[in-house]
Amino acid sequence: MNNPDILTHGWLIFTVMVGVFLLAAFWRKQPIGIALLFGAIAGAIVAGNGIPIRHLVEGIFTYLDPILIIFTALIFMRVIDENGALGTLARIIITRFATQPILLVLIVTLFIMFPAMLTGITTTSVLTTGALMAPALIALGVPALTTAAMIALVSLLGMIAPPINLLVMLIGQGVDMPYIGFEGPLALIAFPLAFFTSFTLAFKHLRNADTSLAVANLPEIQSDKKGIILFLPLIVVFLLMIIVRIFPEFVPDIGAPLIFLIGAAIGLYTGKPVKIQRTIYKALLTGLPVLGLLAGIGIFLQIMTLTGVRGLLVVTVLSLPIALT
Repeated sequence: MNNPDILTHGWLIFTVMVGVFLLAAFWRKQPIGIALLFGAIAGAIVAGNGIPIRHLVEGIFTYLDPILIIFTALIFMRVIDENGALGTLARIIITRFATQPILLVLIVTLFIMFPAMLTGITTTSVLTTGALMAPALIALGVPALTTAAMIALVSLLGMIAPPINLLVMLIGQGVDMPYIGFEGPLALIAFPLAFFTSFTLAFKHLRNADTSLAVANLPEIQSDKKGIILFLPLIVVFLLMIIVRIFPEFVPDIGAPLIFLIGAAIGLYTGKPVKIQRTIYKALLTGLPVLGLLAGIGIFLQIMTLTGVRGLLVVTVLSLPIALT
């Protein structure tokens, strides 16, 4: 590694990879995942490896676990949205707690955060629970801009909250650290900030709210599937996630993707009819930018490893003076 030619060649490869990525992303306006792919291919060519198909495919699988978790969670959220469970739950929250503004703010905050907590994607909350709650909050007297700000910030904090935090997963997988034991710290960071945000923005507007106007903007409660059956998918997913943590010696961990698929399968039969093909398509459309980004990052890192650039960066960082690290 002390050979100047090796160092020069390594930095040249790294410069080409980053340069092509920046050109593709910011000049040609390509999606970030595609731009990372172009950068990786350019680096492999400069390194003399041509277009290494095997390594490109292998790179896609670097973040297979987060990809499966996100995709299956999006399918689950779409199913319980289209079968009426989320709409019914939103109506119940407003009708039961509109006269208790403190509880209303707390529960609405958790309701909006819920999809982002399960998927690790802010957009999921904005498009599902956020879209359901926006007209109700506006009807309760919260200004439209304030409602938008509240939904955006709370959804962002939902992305940070447990059980699924995509950013922590990526960082942990990059340094070979399992995603275990993060629930407590992430909860301490996300939930107090989310409640503070909601109280600051919405509480003063909800103290004298008119429930009738808000309820008129919410979906009707399912007449043919009332009661606990409608919420069975949510209950099953929650129990499966909790029980494996409480009794790990007795209950095998079947993994979050399978848990979400089980919940989605149950949701097909507990509410309004759901067109599964359209639901999967919508879920894929929502998550495609993030899924493509994860695949692109995996490919980029794989080519950095193949060409020796990753090792060069590690050695360079480790050789820096302690004061700079």
